Amino acid sequence: MSIKCISIRYGLKLESNLYAAIGYGSIKEKQILQRLIDENIKKNNIIRPIKSDQEILEETKLEEIHNSQYHEEKQ
Repeated sequence: MSIKCISIRYGLKLESNLYAAIGYGSIKEKQILQRLIDENIKKNNIIRPIKSDQEILEETKLEEIHNSQYHEEKQ
């Protein structure tokens, strides 16, 4: 994971492709990546946008539903 990218969601520069992976991973993968980003934010004293864990989980679930519907339509 050496690709550099900008996480628009948090406004941080990450030394990885976490932002891209969040868009395309499973719920479990997204939760792991989210924790890594949160740790990076905490370590660097970056203020996170006001979003509850519940809101993030709901967004993740909606993305999963959308992705599964998209794949079903393609088949």
